[in-house]
Formats: sequence, C-alpha cells, structure tokens
Amino acid sequence: MKILALDTSSRYGSIALCDEDQVILELTVRGIVNQSEHLVPLIRRSLEDVGWTIADIDGFGVVNGPGSFTGIRVGLATVEGLAFATGRPAVALSSLRALALGVPDGSLPVCPVLNARRGEIYAALFAWHGDRLVERIPECAAPPDRIARLLEGDVLIVGDGAELLAGAIDVAGGAARAVLSRGSSALLRASIVGVWAAKTLARDSGGPLPPLRPNYVRETTTDLGLRKPARPPAGDPGS
Repeated sequence: MKILALDTSSRYGSIALCDEDQVILELTVRGIVNQSEHLVPLIRRSLEDVGWTIADIDGFGVVNGPGSFTGIRVGLATVEGLAFATGRPAVALSSLRALALGVPDGSLPVCPVLNARRGEIYAALFAWHGDRLVERIPECAAPPDRIARLLEGDVLIVGDGAELLAGAIDVAGGAARAVLSRGSSALLRASIVGVWAAKTLARDSGGPLPPLRPNYVRETTTDLGLRKPARPPAGDPGS
C-alpha cells in the first residue's frame, strides 16, 4: 500500500512517501510546508523523485494537531482535496501520538510535548503495552508546572516543548524525572504518519473511516481539571 503523508502542524513540516512500512522518501522543510502555495509543488516534486504519480497513491495520512492552527488547516484541506480527486481513503493522526510513535525505546512512558505559546504546552502521556500505544494522560494544554505535577517516575520527553516541561519537573522536585530524547526521535516526522496510515487503512479496509477534523485541543475543560485554549494562541505555534 503506497501512502502519501503530510505534517504541516509545526515549523518543521514534512512530506513522506511510504510503501507499507518502508519509507521511500521523506522531505522536511522549515516554514514553507504549512503554506498552501508551496505545499502542492513540493508534493508533486516528491512524487516525481520516486517515479510515482498521484494515481499510484493508495491512501493518505495527515497530522491534524495540536500545533499551528494555520498549518493544520492547510494540511487537512490538501489531503481532503487529494483524497476526493483520487477516490482514495485518508486518515488523520494526532501530532502528540505521532511523536510518541516515533520513539524507538518503549521501555519508558513517553510524554510528547509541543510549545503552545502563552506560557502553555500541549502534552499527553503514553505507554507501550505490547504493540499497543496506550494513552495514560489525555491530550491537554496547560502551564508546564501543572503537567509536571501529574507525572511520576522516569518519563521520556519528546517534542519542541520538551525542555520547557523538563525545566518545570526539575523545579518541582516531585516524583517525576525527565529523560530528554534528542535527535530524529524528538521530531515529528511525516514518515511515522505514513507507516501508521498504511497499517490503519489495511486493518480497516472497506470499513467506514472517521472524517478528517482538526484536533486543536481547545475544549474548555478535561477530567484532569486542566484548562485548554479557547482561541488560537498569539503567534500561531509552529508558524
């Protein structure tokens, strides 16, 4: 199954072409990927580089947030248009879950963190149970110190807001100890979305798929009592 995957939710957006679990091409570009006038030419060039056409694509994967509000809208609209034009299925993946899926070591709980601006971070907590990535703390937005108080034990922290949370954990001096992941596993990559999309579409072949919707993480409350942003933060994170 050939997949075209996009992440336009952050300042380092990316495009990936995958065949089942094999990454054929991945292109990461700072800034311009979350602008619609640049995205389609980059997709076309990526397909040409591997000798594919859009008609060869069996399905699409896209990151639906949280992250840059503008970038999320651009990515979803682009994939919706391509899926409609080709008649191929499309699925969306949370940016936080995608970050967690990209961590090669499953021995520690993984806390993906993105800078939400205005003194807040987007975060969640995941842990591997066999081949299943289970959510322990739901996706939310809050000041780093409030997230820090929810964590216990060694926690692997990834994402562009990792150091903000690690600093809050150090200051809190509580039950958690931050283990920072660096290098490629600390970045959100479209190839992770592509491999996940191939598995998801193969598993759900022929069944109904959920609609592509933005995941802004902006409801007013959660069962954790954490506030979520009710409007786009100043500076639109990831732009």
